[in-house]
Amino acid sequence: MPPKTVFDLAIDGDSASWAPYVTRMEYAESLDMLNGLTVDLAFTGAALAKAVKKLLPGKPYTLTLGKRKIEGDLVRVTWSEGPDQRGRVQLFGLEQLHRVRNVRFSEVKKLKKDGVVKAVAKEAGVKVKATATTETEAELVYLDDEALGLLKRLAHERNFVITSDGKQALFQPRNQTTGSLELVWNVQVIDCRMSADIQNIATEVKVVGWDYTKNKKAEFAAKDGQLKKISGGKTGAALRKAGPGPLVITRNNWSGAAQASDVKELATGMLQRRAESFVSGRIRCHAVPDAAISAKVKVKDAPWPYGGPFVVSGVTHVMETGLDWQTTIEFFSDSLPA
Repeated sequence: MPPKTVFDLAIDGDSASWAPYVTRMEYAESLDMLNGLTVDLAFTGAALAKAVKKLLPGKPYTLTLGKRKIEGDLVRVTWSEGPDQRGRVQLFGLEQLHRVRNVRFSEVKKLKKDGVVKAVAKEAGVKVKATATTETEAELVYLDDEALGLLKRLAHERNFVITSDGKQALFQPRNQTTGSLELVWNVQVIDCRMSADIQNIATEVKVVGWDYTKNKKAEFAAKDGQLKKISGGKTGAALRKAGPGPLVITRNNWSGAAQASDVKELATGMLQRRAESFVSGRIRCHAVPDAAISAKVKVKDAPWPYGGPFVVSGVTHVMETGLDWQTTIEFFSDSLPA
């Protein structure tokens, strides 16, 4: 197993490390799903008795990967023992954002969308850092479904994400980067695969609704020229215009909240979300403990088009006794590298 300075696992605030007992660990984080931890441990003798009593669902954990400390909750524990008289325990944990899943409200009054996120997270005891959204006048937000589903919907509509940095929940634009990561081709990188697809790319998105505060139609058209490029090269929209031709999408939002600010955010979010489906891929590497979602990743000395920069959308760390620790990084971009 990797040395303690790179990988460590503490349960329920106990300073004692469980790392020596780990036979396999998989930690996966994503912009679009809850971050999850799966750990297999093996014990014998007195260590087994200690583990059975201390490793229980509901206990908080702290996972150390390089310089990162990631906190979450154990939600499932499985015990087994075979003829070799070795006790095995499998732990499954989730980021603290999972606590929001069962929180319910009847209504949240007069809050901007980032205010709704803060209110729901606070009720679940989760710290949150939210990027501000535009003002919405006197709106009632009814939470008829599970709170996490509502937060994911609010995020998806605006091309935001609701995720965690290991310490607190984050509500921010999907393409907003936090930190940077540089890999070296043929040193850390084992292999890389990426694709560019223009099938879902729109060159313009129009949203039309009814502004109930002013009793008139509200509409906004978001155009591809208003978007910033992630990677610096040709965008999917530009290639679509030069090839099959422009694609304009119109969405009617008569039944939802349709103030001018909502309409603009919905149109821009839909256009951006489609733009960011253009480039996707994954990089398989030797251990990169500091790799994290929302980082801007570049690959030094890589042949075109693998050099980036791209935005990291998912990271999976897999460690297993006797095998190389591997990190798989998933990424996206609205443009090809320059």
